[in-house]
Amino acid sequence: MRRHTRVRPEFWEDLIGAIDYYNSKSPGLGEEFAQEVVVHVRRAADSPEAYPIIRKPYRRVLLRRFGQLIIYAAEEERLFFIGIVHGARHFGRWLKARG
Repeated sequence: MRRHTRVRPEFWEDLIGAIDYYNSKSPGLGEEFAQEVVVHVRRAADSPEAYPIIRKPYRRVLLRRFGQLIIYAAEEERLFFIGIVHGARHFGRWLKARG
C-alpha cells in the first residue's frame, strides 16, 4: 500500500538551493542532482522502512554521489518529506532550525 505523501515547503527550498549550488559548480550538475533526488524519493515512497532511522520518526536516504541526505518521516498512512541536508551537518541542529 502506498502512503499519502506530503512534501514540506522547506524540502522544495532545499532542493532548489542545492540545484543552484551544483549548477554553479558545473553546468548541468544541478539537474543530475535533481534526477537523483527524484529516483530516491520514489524509492523511499515505495519502501519507506528500507532506509535507516536517523532519529525517530525521521529516516534518511543517502545520495552517495553528492553527500546529501533526504530526510523524511513515515507514519502508518502518511509519508512526509522534510528536507535535504548535507551529510556533514549536525542533524539535531538542522532539525531544530526547522522548527
